[in-house]
This record gives sequence, structure tokens and C-alpha cells, in this order.
Amino acid sequence: IANIAKLETNPPGFFGTMEIVASSIIVGQSLSRATAVPLVYFYDYITDDDDAKGDFYNWFGESTRVLGWVRVCFCVVSAIVIALLALPQNLALQALVCATCCGFLSGIYGNSILGGVIGDFLGATICMTELAIYLSISGDFYNADLNALARLAIPGAIVLLVCSRR
Repeated sequence: IANIAKLETNPPGFFGTMEIVASSIIVGQSLSRATAVPLVYFYDYITDDDDAKGDFYNWFGESTRVLGWVRVCFCVVSAIVIALLALPQNLALQALVCATCCGFLSGIYGNSILGGVIGDFLGATICMTELAIYLSISGDFYNADLNALARLAIPGAIVLLVCSRR
């Protein structure tokens, strides 16, 4: 959040840099939570009937029946609208790309490792996506070192290859 506070709004808002910080928090939370709905819709929700708390936790797997494409679209579109209204266009685009990538990679990972999604996995996806969105908003991508990004992409590609083979 400290790096987000260093961003300047053009033109400066009524609250100065606090306006961009508050907007970033709202956008980060709305976009990260919007990743869970497509994950539940497109991937199997894993239930465990043998668990002692199975009846309590498995209701979520049954509730996915009422989750249709209209509700998924409404969730995603409303999060996109919030991002576009709350942040400057370049920061909103960075946050949207980040949330999309996180949701897509989480789906691939969950499907290959778990065989679907579960509540704890969705919660972890939301938390990690929110952090990634804050990093994407506060990052200086125009002055980025492409060599360092390429070195960072190598371990990420290895993890994706290992996960996709399971």
C-alpha cells in the first residue's frame, strides 16, 4: 500500500493520493473476489462425504447448481466496471490483466493438483490475487528490467509444466 500511496493522480483528486489508495483497495478486493465465481462455475467443486464435517462443507458443492452463466457474467462485469470507474485507465488495465491471469492460472493449478476447487483453495486464490493486484497497481512496468522478468518467468514456466503433467 505504501507504493500505491506514491502514485500521483492526474488531476489530483479531492483527497490527494489517499483517493488512489482507497480506490486500489476497493478494486483489489472486488477483482480478487470475482475470480472465485468463474472457478466454481468452470471447475468441479470437490466434496468429501466421508469427512466428519462433510454435510456442513459439501452444501457449497451442491449450491453450484444455481450458479448460471448470467450470474458469472454479472459478477465479472461488475468487477470490471468497478475497476474502470475507480482507477485511472492504465492502472485499471494492469489490475484487470493481473486478476485474469491469476484466475486462469489458479484454475489450471487447482484442476491439475486437486482435480477441481474447494473452499480453502478459493480463499487462498482470493488472497494471492489481491496481493498480486496491489503489486501490479504499484509496479513501475514502464521502467522494468526485461532481463529480470525473463529470469523470473523461467521458474514460473517450470511450475506450470510440472502441474500440467499431473
